[in-house]
Amino acid sequence: MKKLLKNLSIACATLAVVMITLVGLTSCDWFNKEVTYTATSGFYWSSDAGSTYKSGTKEYEVGENVYMQLIVKVDSSSKKNEEVGVTLTVPYIQDVVSKYFDGQVITPEVDELNHTTTYNFTVIASNNATESKFVFKFIPTKATDITLKLEFDDKISDIYDKQNTVTFIEKTSE
Repeated sequence: MKKLLKNLSIACATLAVVMITLVGLTSCDWFNKEVTYTATSGFYWSSDAGSTYKSGTKEYEVGENVYMQLIVKVDSSSKKNEEVGVTLTVPYIQDVVSKYFDGQVITPEVDELNHTTTYNFTVIASNNATESKFVFKFIPTKATDITLKLEFDDKISDIYDKQNTVTFIEKTSE
C-alpha cells in the first residue's frame, strides 16, 4: 500500500509539472505567435513592345498593344512558405496574353457587363520571400482614364493593396 501511494504521489507530481509547463508554453509568444505580413508591389510599363519597363503613368492608344509588368513581394514572419492570393482588376481592355515571368499562363475572368478583366494568381510569402514578376499584354478598348486595382487576399492588410492609373486615348490619325 505504501508503494502504491508513493507511485501515485510521483505520478501526480509529474502531471503537475507537465501541466504547469504546458500552461507556460501556451501563454508565451513561442507557442501562439501570429504570422504578420508586409507586401510591396509595382506597376511598370513598356513603350518598346516589352523589351524594357519603367514606372510612371503613360498614355496608350485604343486598339494598340500595351505591355505591363507587375512585380509583387510578400514577406511574412513565418519560416515556412505560404501561398497568398492576388487579384488584379483592369477595366476597358481586351486580354492578349498574361503570364508568370516563368511563362505559366494566367487565365483572366472577363466581366463584359462591368467592362473589367480580372486576373487571379498566387505569390509565395515567407521570411525570405523573393519578388514574383508577371507580364501582361492587352489592348485598350475605350478612350478613358482607368484605374488598375491590385488586391491581396484577406490575410494581408488592405494597406498593401495598390492602384495605378493609366490613360487610354483615341488613336491619332496618321
